[in-house]
Amino acid sequence: MKKILMLFLCITLLCGCSIEEIHINAPSNNETQQNSSVEVISSNDSSITLPSKIYKAKNTTSYSNDLVFPHKNSNSTDVESYFYYKSLSENHKLIYNKLCLSIENMADGFIDVGYITDDDLSTLISYIKNDRPEYFWLGRDYIINTKEDGYKQLAFKFKSSEYSIDYLYSPSQRNEILSKIKNIISKIEASLENKNQFEKELYIHNYIIDNCNYDENALNNPSNHKEAYNICGALLQNKAVCEGYAKSIQLLNNYFGIKTTVVIGKSNNQNHMWNLVNIDDEYYHLDATFNDNGTERLYAYFNLTNTAINRSHQIDSSFYREISLPIANNLKMSYFSVYGSLIKDNPHVDISSSIENAILNKENSMDFGYGDDPKKIYKNNDDMLKDNIDIKKIINSVCKKNKIKVQNISLLFASNGNFKIKWEYL
Repeated sequence: MKKILMLFLCITLLCGCSIEEIHINAPSNNETQQNSSVEVISSNDSSITLPSKIYKAKNTTSYSNDLVFPHKNSNSTDVESYFYYKSLSENHKLIYNKLCLSIENMADGFIDVGYITDDDLSTLISYIKNDRPEYFWLGRDYIINTKEDGYKQLAFKFKSSEYSIDYLYSPSQRNEILSKIKNIISKIEASLENKNQFEKELYIHNYIIDNCNYDENALNNPSNHKEAYNICGALLQNKAVCEGYAKSIQLLNNYFGIKTTVVIGKSNNQNHMWNLVNIDDEYYHLDATFNDNGTERLYAYFNLTNTAINRSHQIDSSFYREISLPIANNLKMSYFSVYGSLIKDNPHVDISSSIENAILNKENSMDFGYGDDPKKIYKNNDDMLKDNIDIKKIINSVCKKNKIKVQNISLLFASNGNFKIKWEYL
């Protein structure tokens, strides 16, 4: 009997949740040894026993892109350009690809991964999860078996008499879910014809918000709400936490040719995940979770620069210690630039002119955001009134000038200072 310690890696990457990855160092002199076992001590002090005899991985099903995507899309983002994959060495890319193939085929047993440190292997798995939202069946647990010479093996699915880990779904369940997601992608594709990248991104963002609600229950009981943390929640169950929102945006954007990754950090002192999107070779931060207030769409977090996202979000510097996220410093495809509601040097003039254009175009709302170096950011209506920016008075003035009547004027402020103004026509 060899005693070792089971290390629970509580990596806090998600909205108010920790990811529990079971990482077992299980040295074995002889992989085929029959009468030896490894005793593992868990974090709750209960002992379990794993046999020294472990079996090589066997595929339990087959996989192809046709299972999830309706057909070959020539505009889809190439795997070679996935952000986390690109950051790897050539040797680690080989291991990454080997693990991806095993995940796709839902391998049962131990996969040879060679001579690699535990930290690097854990990083590889994190990168796969961050690059590949389509792997929704991949669980949070895995086992690393280390031989005496340092050679590593890894299992996502393994069962002994006293311990087992598995994928979140069976192969038949996975394929049934993939079929449903494939149908959703086909329907979305029909609506994106002749749209440019920004328009596609906007449509996908709106689709997710219109069809998904934030799942508060999943924060307190993630094990019973596994779909909330993957694309199944946002696309099929109509409820998710930030990871489900971000990964659904990532899946759809990449399929329709918009390079998109996920960003790990915090907001409001909670673990959080959002997207980094590439539009016309410029990067922007997009947070669909924060744009969903439960009753309507907001655009306070649509295509922000680093400066703007940092007003309310904090990128996890420890996670990005070895790699650097692309810098987002362009305002061209900011939602507010595209729709003429970017507040620059003169808030009163900028707000007034945008509201007038919106009313003349029979819009019933307008979302406003700030440039990177505003003179002041307003947090609420009282804050505006102190600078003589009276939204109700501005709207009434525009309406009087154009002989239009409105009612029920309201303001919604986001934590970063961006805001939405709404009204109804009489």
